[in-house]
Amino acid sequence: MRIPNYKLVTTIIFVQPLIIRRNPSTPNYFKARQDLGPFSNLQATAKHSHNHAFEQQVRPMYDYAKLLHLIAGIVWMGGMTFMLFALRPAALGVLDAQPRAVLMGQVWKRFYVWVLVAIVVLFTTGTHLYTATFRAAKMATGQGGVPLGWNIMLVLGITMMLIFGHIYFAGFKKYKRAVASGEWPLAARAAGLIHTMTLINFTLGWLAILAVRLVR
Repeated sequence: MRIPNYKLVTTIIFVQPLIIRRNPSTPNYFKARQDLGPFSNLQATAKHSHNHAFEQQVRPMYDYAKLLHLIAGIVWMGGMTFMLFALRPAALGVLDAQPRAVLMGQVWKRFYVWVLVAIVVLFTTGTHLYTATFRAAKMATGQGGVPLGWNIMLVLGITMMLIFGHIYFAGFKKYKRAVASGEWPLAARAAGLIHTMTLINFTLGWLAILAVRLVR
């Protein structure tokens, strides 16, 4: 099976006004110049009206979805970076066990609300970006698909969401109960589990970023 050139597909569907002077009276949507080079073999892949409607419908939503996806990823990854490498070491260095446990419980309580929102945004926008790119590839080359790196990111992202679900609904719940009842050794064990799983998610997040940028 021939693998579509996704950079070419993205250029044709979403960036084509920068390289093609569109002529509304031309029957073929891509027929605006004769010297298109590698784009010439795609001129017959779609009709004017179909592609024009697709671009007008998908392109604005694609750009907004991409921006929101990036913002949600920054919120989640940035928050984990701060907790793992700034907040936790500082709390361990200057606070005793009990006030540290109370502090971390309050921090996690607030941060996890933002993570839940980020997960909803990431899943929603990621689904849109995935399907839009699949459709763009299908229209430009005759067969749908997305880069391999996107599929890797999808698997890693879902894994991260499942791990966070365990952190929030199991580890953090146990931690709150332990702090509320004053069982500090149990709270410390629950905090250690949360830290380990957060570190795993942090690593998976960077692997997903590397995959989507480097794996084609």
